[in-house]
Amino acid sequence: IKKHIIQQNIYGVDIERGAVDIARLRFWLSLIVDEETPQALPNLDFKIMQGNSLLEQYKGVDLSTMTEKKADDSGMLSIFDNMLDVHRLDLRKMLAQYYGCTNHHEKQALRKNIMNNVKQQLREQSINIDFGDLDLSGNDQFFLWHTWFYDVFSQGGFDIVIGNPPYVRRTSLPNEDKHRYEKLYTSATKQYDLYLLFIERGLKTLATNGNLCYINPIRFFNSDYGQGCRRYIVKNHKLKTILDVSQIPVFRNAMTYPCVLLLQEGKDINNKNEILYRRLFELKNLQVIDKITSIVTKQKEIETDREFRFIVDVKPELRLLIEKIDAKGCPISSLFNIARGLANSKVDFEGRKYQALKSTNVRRYFIEGEPKRINTDYAYIFKYPMIILPRTVEYLQAMIKEENIICLDRIYYLTPKAKMNLLYALGVINSSLTNFWFEYYYKTTKVSGNFFDLNGNQIGSIPIPFASSSQQQPIIDLVDSILAKKKQNPQADTSVEEKAIDQLVYKLYDLNENEINLIEKS
Repeated sequence: IKKHIIQQNIYGVDIERGAVDIARLRFWLSLIVDEETPQALPNLDFKIMQGNSLLEQYKGVDLSTMTEKKADDSGMLSIFDNMLDVHRLDLRKMLAQYYGCTNHHEKQALRKNIMNNVKQQLREQSINIDFGDLDLSGNDQFFLWHTWFYDVFSQGGFDIVIGNPPYVRRTSLPNEDKHRYEKLYTSATKQYDLYLLFIERGLKTLATNGNLCYINPIRFFNSDYGQGCRRYIVKNHKLKTILDVSQIPVFRNAMTYPCVLLLQEGKDINNKNEILYRRLFELKNLQVIDKITSIVTKQKEIETDREFRFIVDVKPELRLLIEKIDAKGCPISSLFNIARGLANSKVDFEGRKYQALKSTNVRRYFIEGEPKRINTDYAYIFKYPMIILPRTVEYLQAMIKEENIICLDRIYYLTPKAKMNLLYALGVINSSLTNFWFEYYYKTTKVSGNFFDLNGNQIGSIPIPFASSSQQQPIIDLVDSILAKKKQNPQADTSVEEKAIDQLVYKLYDLNENEINLIEKS
């Protein structure tokens, strides 16, 4: 029965030849262990295959149309299409025959006929490409999904797609690959990762109501580069189940923060789809997964978010609180210009003309350590005081730099677009409410050590509540007091002032006691 299942139900593709060989070997071993007497093993050459799953094109020519029927101007199928049907039927017969063929010479002849058949289909479709010595059934350039797996796609696609896609950032790809992928995939946005394209590719191969299950990084849930993929998923498919294993070392020697993602083909037409989220902290709990508390979220909650962020691990009362904060706040990007400090290439570290801050100097309400001395031609940018944040942080920790002090790389600096009191903005950014808000939206983007690796888009989204001058003044006075104490002694206890700022920020958002408790206990 296993042999029948492998022939009729299982298909596989990997770009690495070694991975293909290992997969075939495992299938053969699974057959051998159940046999009392040795039997000939099936040929898996056209079942588990080598290829670039993301591309069904070569030299700019789309090869996915090889299996499409084309009508002439009268609407009738041409003689060429009838011939293609003959070739496809012959190919299916030969592939089935090849699977169980045990005679070496017959197998070689079958393989040759199979390859000739595919080349003939190409000619019938007027696809004239010089493939050279490239093996159409196994290469790292493309994969003929609709040719080799025609029996699947002629019935609508796969019922189940499973995988552990490669995790490769856009910055590591050759330029030629970037151009091709970005033309083909709506998920290829900003500094995307290849696993996002594999999600889209996998979903496109599904039959109606088919299911896709991948293990992949969870960071795309809230990251800016994941927005294209998130939008594609929620607009076209159903997000069913998420198993969060991001805090477990699932892969040895790799910090990937993974989750197990289950998606289903088909739109959430009636806005009734519910997403089930569970989180594991120990692998042994996988045995009792059904007993782990789950959180249920309506997919429509994601679809109404302007960035389609997958916020699926919070209860309804928390979601309502965040919506209240969003409604009353104005994003920093509307109030400030946001930029990165000077790249090393713009700095002469042998010079002594200017003082400059490293990211490790920047702390919450104070500067730690002595600034460096440098030379640069870009000192004019930093003439005025500005709010600064280090790029790698456990929590938001902002400070105001003094005039004529340079910011080096890995520091973000904020300059107001219009008149804005920096002390007021600083107090809000460092408040408990803002850190709570930031954790809510961006916790899945954390890197090794539970740190945020901030970017401009994240900082730009932070809300600053609208406030009159009289409402701002108490916060300004408290921040001024904190800065004075910290300047005199960086270790000074300013917890009383900071808690007072928290209460004033809560008041600006009109939070009630229960809402404040949600923040304080988080």
